Amino acid sequence: MSPVTARNNNGPFGLGWFVVLVFGLLWSVMVPAALAAHGMLHLRVPRGLQFLAEFAPTLAAIVATIAIGGRKSLPAFAGRLLRIKISWRWYALALFVPLATQLMAFGVYCLVRNAAPRVDDFLDWPMVMALYVPVCLMQEEIGWRGFFLDGLMQRTSLWGATLWMAGVWGLWHLPTFLAQSSGQLYLIFLAGIIPASAWFSFIYSRTRSVVLCAILHASLNAGLPNWLAPLPTEGARFAFGIWIGLFWLATIPVFFALRKERKPSQMQSPEAEGAREAF
Repeated sequence: MSPVTARNNNGPFGLGWFVVLVFGLLWSVMVPAALAAHGMLHLRVPRGLQFLAEFAPTLAAIVATIAIGGRKSLPAFAGRLLRIKISWRWYALALFVPLATQLMAFGVYCLVRNAAPRVDDFLDWPMVMALYVPVCLMQEEIGWRGFFLDGLMQRTSLWGATLWMAGVWGLWHLPTFLAQSSGQLYLIFLAGIIPASAWFSFIYSRTRSVVLCAILHASLNAGLPNWLAPLPTEGARFAFGIWIGLFWLATIPVFFALRKERKPSQMQSPEAEGAREAF
């Protein structure tokens, strides 16, 4: 473990202050936006400002890293974020688990509702993925996985870190959903937050790659708004329900793997174990 990583566990500016920063930066913008969206506040919060507020995890992680180890700690932190020399199997896993479960849910909807999928529904997916990966990396993954999950893994078991991540990360999104969509979509998001957090923990703990987490995040986001959300209201509820069930089922082996995991701080690094090259 590097000195910088060790200080994440013991420094005066640790995970608690990261949480305070990341909530303060986003909620100071999105709570007024949510109140305005529901007619409870006569204020216009520009969409551009809302978009910038979603970079709060990255900014909070940078501030916390500097506070813990000084500016000299930033290169080591950045090096961890750009880790990409990993077996192709991990890339396939991060990319295709969300894609496969979403396509299966869409297929079940088409069969049950006797609806024919349009080719256009699928042609946009590669372009959406190409756009989402850097956005997910820069907005959320640097902070939530590269800093927060990394720190949690030093303090508790991998299963405990997963549950903490699910709770904090899920609550953080609340005003964004209320400002930009609906409470119903937020409940759907919460229904999948534990299996999603489990996949993030599983992939990150074995690869230490934030880029892989960004690919997983982008794959989760790319299909849902393009295939399931545009469906008629009742159809969308049905399709989302099918997807959540399939996603939970696909995560069962990951749950078992996380429960068996030793405390990460007691494990050798992925570099020593060769985890990045082995599936």
